[in-house]
Amino acid sequence: MTTAKKQPRLKFGIQTAQQLVTYEQLKEAWQAADELGFYSAWCHDHFLPAGLKESVGPCMEGWTMLSALLPQTKRLRGGLFVAGNTYRHPSVMAKAATTLDNITGGRVELGIGAGWFEAEHAAYGIPFYTTPERIHRLDEAVQVIKALWTLAPGAKANFHGKYYQLKDAPMDPAPVQRPHPPIMIGGGGEKLTLRVVAKWADRWNIFVTTRGTVQRKLGILREHCAAVSRDFNSIELTVGLPLMVTGDRARIDRTAEGIAQRQKTSLEDARTSLFAGTPDDLIKQAQAWYDLGIREIIIPFNRVPYNLKELETLAKEVMPAFA
Repeated sequence: MTTAKKQPRLKFGIQTAQQLVTYEQLKEAWQAADELGFYSAWCHDHFLPAGLKESVGPCMEGWTMLSALLPQTKRLRGGLFVAGNTYRHPSVMAKAATTLDNITGGRVELGIGAGWFEAEHAAYGIPFYTTPERIHRLDEAVQVIKALWTLAPGAKANFHGKYYQLKDAPMDPAPVQRPHPPIMIGGGGEKLTLRVVAKWADRWNIFVTTRGTVQRKLGILREHCAAVSRDFNSIELTVGLPLMVTGDRARIDRTAEGIAQRQKTSLEDARTSLFAGTPDDLIKQAQAWYDLGIREIIIPFNRVPYNLKELETLAKEVMPAFA
């Protein structure tokens, strides 16, 4: 069992997509984040480059890369942001995460979601189910993983679901972290996904969205928690926000204008989906997210070559305000 370290009021993490980048560049970024005092670092889970106009170029597998990067650090916690449930049987995912949890002395986080990137499902012959079925599969998958992770010594798990089955399945070795590594569910679907979050998640993440949207979804999550008799406050809330350390207001506005157009919202609202400005601006923005209930900001750090100076500025001039 690992000894929990003292956590800051508001934690900061990075996410590096292992696409169009080398292992050496990724390792440099992760080790810099580790030395600078970031709380977590995450790979993505794709087989084709994602988030681009064309899914062309090198893209390395997530669990393999995570297993190469996390042991190269000393303090960072790490996971996939987030693992697509459709890509692996949940028992295989549980085994992979458990193996890495043992290698790293208990520093694994299980980020998991329903899966969304249809193009790579088609490319690799992976079934792409309807949205409701993917979320129902996610619901069962988390139950499978928790059943394996919470076994008593020498016990075996059985599970008879609609989509997944276990028959006398052991989990040996067990995860280092007890009762199990934290499970972070990503996604903001209000009818189904947030219901799964309410039932099973230790942590919830929503990615690149406005504070107004998050505030509304938190109200819905509270309702789901009440419906399943879950303490809302037992779920740690996290948000993914792109970082721009700059005093160039025009540059920030241009970026926000693009977000406003895509999300059909106001420019003022779109600005809140960015973590952007001078260090003083970033402190004020981080405080606003903290006041909303957010306890970790995870920064997609994907422009190569990486601007490690931005991470250093954040670590030295913003993070101490929330230590």
